[in-house]
Amino acid sequence: MGGNIDKRINQGDGPYVFRINGQIHHRIGSLLPQPNKAPKFAELYIFDTKNEIENRIRALTNEEPDQNDINLYIVNELKKMLDNCNPLVKVFRHARDLLEQHRGIYVSIHILGADKGGPIQYEMPHTEELAMLIVGDLSLENNKRDIIVSNRNKGLQRISIFHPAYMPLQYPLLFPYGERGFQLGINYYEEATINMHEFFKYHVHYRLDQPNPYLCYGRLSKQAIVDARAMEDEDKLMFIANL
Repeated sequence: MGGNIDKRINQGDGPYVFRINGQIHHRIGSLLPQPNKAPKFAELYIFDTKNEIENRIRALTNEEPDQNDINLYIVNELKKMLDNCNPLVKVFRHARDLLEQHRGIYVSIHILGADKGGPIQYEMPHTEELAMLIVGDLSLENNKRDIIVSNRNKGLQRISIFHPAYMPLQYPLLFPYGERGFQLGINYYEEATINMHEFFKYHVHYRLDQPNPYLCYGRLSKQAIVDARAMEDEDKLMFIANL
């Protein structure tokens, strides 16, 4: 997540608060790190996976130096859970296997976006509905609504707030099955469609005996709610700018 997280607000004894300044944005890098660089972001699914647990903890402690009591067993069990359940993670793992078996090939992961009015997901998604693994070059010019990640990417690619994988890529522990998020053109009734605010209002609403990713998981849920509100604000600003 890009943005300036204000950590000073939690120096007292009160309840945890997630506060961020500036514009929030999500970015994704390449499949492989640059030479002599430690893996981070999606690279952790691909590079040096024999030491993945240590790499993940190192990446986290570099960002959060005070997080020095991370339980290795819990991290490993969460990794196993995502490997078994998350369709996006499975695609990244498949890319890892290809890169290990065929050195030097060009591999791209095509994380599918959604056209306005495209089909809406109401059930748990299958891998082929979320992402495709492609050997060879894949230009973003003809896939502007999609996310293209390859082993030759340089720098970070910004993810659109209208991409249905915007939240599940950032919060795989909250959306372990890769549940697609908001997209344009979700029908409400007849010709009406819901906007982003209505989408999140529905999903944040508490329902008895139904775990809610925006309410039930402590600090991570607080961050996701702030993130969702920032998405709404960006959506409104984009609408005003296009008037």
